[in-house]
Amino acid sequence: MAINFKFHFRYTMKSMVFSLLAFFYSFSVYGDTCFSDEKAIKKLSKMYLDKISFSADFSEKEIDVILKLPSQINGAELSSVFIVKSVPNIDDKTEFLFPLEIQKEGGKVHVWYMLSESMSDHNFIQASYGDGCGWLIEYELNYEGEKLKPK
Repeated sequence: MAINFKFHFRYTMKSMVFSLLAFFYSFSVYGDTCFSDEKAIKKLSKMYLDKISFSADFSEKEIDVILKLPSQINGAELSSVFIVKSVPNIDDKTEFLFPLEIQKEGGKVHVWYMLSESMSDHNFIQASYGDGCGWLIEYELNYEGEKLKPK
């Protein structure tokens, strides 16, 4: 029985090349890196502090929180808000980070969340404005005094 090696070799090479191209194409990745300037974030956070209202209602060891935020900063729309709990006495160590749903009512923007009193220490809010890296403001939360402090 005679095998056509030329045909078999050509078919095998084509399938290998196609398989390699498909493999590398399927694993393409897009990455984006943002660098943050802590001084710039703090300055911007101080600038917008009086534009944010914050209320906390305590009931049965739970805290209901509402934050009203500017819909825009420097012409950029509010794109995301996170509640962050940091680990006490360890800089930049996060215990949890959760996105909050942005609510829009009559031209006003707010976020709402509920947490247990036992989770209420070392919390802060991060609000991002614009696409990609955009603008960021951060505030430490004092639930009992209903006060915000630029982080």
